[in-house]
Amino acid sequence: MRWLLTLFNSKQNADRALQPSDQPHAQLLCVVNAAYLAMKIGAELSYSKRKRNQLFFQVIRHEQDQLKKHEEPVVAAAAHMLEWCEKGEDLPEKISQYKEKERVIRAMQAVYFNHKEKLFPERACIKKHVKRNQQDIWYVYRDVLAAATQNKLMLIEVDEVECFKEGAVLIEGRIGERSDISKIRNQTRQRLEARQFSKSAIMSILLVLSEAMTNVFKHASHGKVMIVEKDESLHLIVEDSGTGFPLEQLPKATLYSGYSTQDSMGQGFTVMLKIASFVHLHTSEKGSTIVISFDQPERTGVSTNLNTETVAQVWSV
Repeated sequence: MRWLLTLFNSKQNADRALQPSDQPHAQLLCVVNAAYLAMKIGAELSYSKRKRNQLFFQVIRHEQDQLKKHEEPVVAAAAHMLEWCEKGEDLPEKISQYKEKERVIRAMQAVYFNHKEKLFPERACIKKHVKRNQQDIWYVYRDVLAAATQNKLMLIEVDEVECFKEGAVLIEGRIGERSDISKIRNQTRQRLEARQFSKSAIMSILLVLSEAMTNVFKHASHGKVMIVEKDESLHLIVEDSGTGFPLEQLPKATLYSGYSTQDSMGQGFTVMLKIASFVHLHTSEKGSTIVISFDQPERTGVSTNLNTETVAQVWSV
């Protein structure tokens, strides 16, 4: 972090318009940390180097308590992440619940999982200590699955599911018979066509929706579906009343193509991860909920990694 303070001081000497801060040194370090974190989030959002540098110097002109209300979403996000870290909060959970556009939340998640040892070393040590004491391997599996899928697959807790239900509800229905799959699929197609989604986007969305609904019959007797549009994202929420996935089977059940048991998804998750922007999973002995999300779905196309046999299997339902 010393190089950031050196950069800050050199900028002060070169540009007298930037006056030295009256903040204590500790608070100044917090502001610099926030600026650096904002740059990292900006990089995940494809901000140009020039824009990221401008962002840095915008942040260090402010006091720490002003940053959470900053008009730039990236700055406010960085300030909140640092505050959660200081309070010992579970950052992935807090990020998932954060009220901001999906692309910003994804950038926050990426920064945390890709740089947590460097940006949040104190939090990493605390978390490891908590895990050892509580033997809570759920956090381990969550981090492993996120890292293995480059943050495309995230385990979430039950209260986090509700965050994805906020927005405009396009479709809501129950799954009790196999005929309900085609019924909901046709309703979804009609709604998406009416909203002028592209044909490739509709095909992608219906493909993963069909796979998720089919899995309801594999793991439970019934379930329900909700499709929600929020900001620039579309969320397919499929819930079932099964017995859930044992934690020790989650890596194989979700990541191994063709791995199939009564408690696995077969090719389901591999299809979802190849097509969707990201997937969230909550699972317990009371049932499972899959949230399949598409960013800017009107631009989404079917992945070329999918073979025709897989597509045919899904659409034969």
